[in-house]
Amino acid sequence: AVVFGDIDLEEHGLWEEKVCNNAGLKLSLPLWKNERRELVTEFISLGFKAIIVTINEKMLNPKFLGRVLSMSLLEELEQQGVDLCGENGEFHTAVLDGPIFQRPVTPKIGEVQTHQGYSFLTLTV
Repeated sequence: AVVFGDIDLEEHGLWEEKVCNNAGLKLSLPLWKNERRELVTEFISLGFKAIIVTINEKMLNPKFLGRVLSMSLLEELEQQGVDLCGENGEFHTAVLDGPIFQRPVTPKIGEVQTHQGYSFLTLTV
């Protein structure tokens, strides 16, 4: 089986279904059609730690790079009109800790790089 974290973007779901069918694999979409705010709130409440590592500059200010997902950050993102899960490509995160981790990942935060309208936070471990 292949597990994807997409929530409700139909074109993603169709592509994932096609790829899995072609490979003879079972598709699993455990987050599919769940409410986005509930998903990210549960993620934070369970003790996961994720930081924003990529920003689409057309949709979100690069000042959000390196910020840890938190309830207060969710409020700021909502004020910016941003999808709280980044499902429209506004941002991407790296998960650094949580209840399923044996120990936290503690990367060294490096330089911000930009490329074709995106800002990336460099992490090294």
